[in-house]
Amino acid sequence: MARRDRLYDAWKNMRQRCNNPNRPDYHRYGGRGITVCPEWESFQQFAEDMGKPPEGLTLDRIDNEKGYSKENCRWASREVQARNQSLYTKAIKTSKTGILGVSFPPSRPEWHAYGGTEFLYRGHDLFEAVCRRKSWENKQRLKKEGKDD
Repeated sequence: MARRDRLYDAWKNMRQRCNNPNRPDYHRYGGRGITVCPEWESFQQFAEDMGKPPEGLTLDRIDNEKGYSKENCRWASREVQARNQSLYTKAIKTSKTGILGVSFPPSRPEWHAYGGTEFLYRGHDLFEAVCRRKSWENKQRLKKEGKDD
């Protein structure tokens, strides 16, 4: 393919996220077992299954615990993707602390703190995880009130 376009870039980036351990975001994809279905190793098959991306939309996995495939992918806005990100959904699903955004996932036995889709803390100190989350919540509240100096 001589001309690079958004469809080709989406395919290339999807494969890199899952297959290239040198990428900074690899740990969120290939590093945690997210794969590309064998059919999509072919750009032509990916293009046939997904079609051209509508303006303003990017490739999204419907279930972030599953890999890239025709059944699990769609074109979605950044807003839809932000609500669907595994950092956010996993923090809610695995939190047994009673504190939204603080969890101790069994797959990584350490405390995690998330603010929206932002990763705030990973470590062995529950108190630090809670402090980071509460600090993030306060910053969000101040932004909403227009006091974020």
